[in-house]
Amino acid sequence: MKKDFGVQQVADIVPFPHFSYQIAGHYEEGQLVERLENLADQLDPFSVTAGGLSLFTGSHPVLFVPVVRTLRLSQVHQAVWQSLAHVGAEISAYYQEEMWVPHITLAEHDITSEKLASIISRFSTRVLSCKIAIDNIAVIWHTGTKQEVRYRFALQSREH
Repeated sequence: MKKDFGVQQVADIVPFPHFSYQIAGHYEEGQLVERLENLADQLDPFSVTAGGLSLFTGSHPVLFVPVVRTLRLSQVHQAVWQSLAHVGAEISAYYQEEMWVPHITLAEHDITSEKLASIISRFSTRVLSCKIAIDNIAVIWHTGTKQEVRYRFALQSREH
């Protein structure tokens, strides 16, 4: 994407692929860490499938790989939201249960209609699909210029 299409801002800001369960303008960090650590101790690792290309349209389009929303993924999403109730402020409505579209962002901000057309043309005949092992929940913090993993909690249910 960077070399062939000049689309690099996402990779520069967030240098690792991920999907988000929730995004907020601010979290009470101590409670966030405690609640996610407790939640991770109750969850088993699982897998998701991601594939294809999709687009959030609008004045600032976003090109992404959709993540298939399975029952298990929806249950984990709901558990994250229940755990983080009242811990965050300015929570994005796009991540609420009825609106959530799990995805891995490929390009936004520096993508033009021309670049988008070229990217879609290049990849439209390829099968893009992968299975992804989900074995942790991470907290990604925006530093002002880029995003970094501040905390990572391994999924390790103690019930098994």
